[in-house]
Amino acid sequence: SAGEEVPVLYLRTDWMNKLGLKDPQNYAELRAIMEAFATQDPDGNGVADTYGITFSKEPWSSGWQIDGFCNIFGGFPKSGFWVDDPAEAGKVVYGAFQPEVKTALAELHDLYSKGLMDKEFAIKDWAGTVETYAAGKCGVLIGAVWMTNACLYANVENDPEADWHAVALPGLDGPTTKVTANYP
Repeated sequence: SAGEEVPVLYLRTDWMNKLGLKDPQNYAELRAIMEAFATQDPDGNGVADTYGITFSKEPWSSGWQIDGFCNIFGGFPKSGFWVDDPAEAGKVVYGAFQPEVKTALAELHDLYSKGLMDKEFAIKDWAGTVETYAAGKCGVLIGAVWMTNACLYANVENDPEADWHAVALPGLDGPTTKVTANYP
């Protein structure tokens, strides 16, 4: 169904509890969660080997949704997605070319450069990214509703203490944002 690809934010609950974190009410709080997951050793193994978020080398996959990340910033880069033209009422413009998408991509670059994302995401295919989550190396996922089946259950099978929950994607200034969705 069309709703299967709506971006959802999944958070590693056990890591949040361990680090005293709460569900994000805006993007700044989500970023703080990603920073904590990448820098505060949430898996407790004494090694800097966890990430806040990652994607796969197929950036527009419905599983690992960079377009969902862009939605947080008011960007809608999904293929074939048109939005209201802010400069002219009654007109539409292609979502991928809007300044909000550039802002989101710059933020992704910053997350990457600061080590909050898996440095190898650009060479990992679907299976490689699933392995990252299954191995308990990442605590935030933006993806389709069925991503629990695709990789989060594997994480729980590998680590019975692992626990995940889903929340709506936050916006820059609030607990929710408009998201990209396909309609039949």
